[in-house]
Amino acid sequence: MPLYRVDVPAQLHEYRGFEWSYAFPMQDDAGNVVPCVVTKSALEDFIEPAQLPQGDEACLEILELNRSEFEAIASTKFDDRGVSSDQKLWIDTEDVA
Repeated sequence: MPLYRVDVPAQLHEYRGFEWSYAFPMQDDAGNVVPCVVTKSALEDFIEPAQLPQGDEACLEILELNRSEFEAIASTKFDDRGVSSDQKLWIDTEDVA
């Protein structure tokens, strides 16, 4: 499945304090494919900031992460550092893979 670059709107920048996030598709309980969002700050808990991909190349480089590690980051950080489910409607996803 492709990885998505998520650009967070300006109103969330100010509220959440981050400019962009990562997301990958996963299924919800109803079987719908939804983006599971991981913020840059959440990734920084697991990756040295200097090694964290930046800018337009970020999504392509993040694909090199071990998939299970990335899923673990998402599952552990989604609620407190990610974007809540009601805010997903504000997010535009772009397929970069």
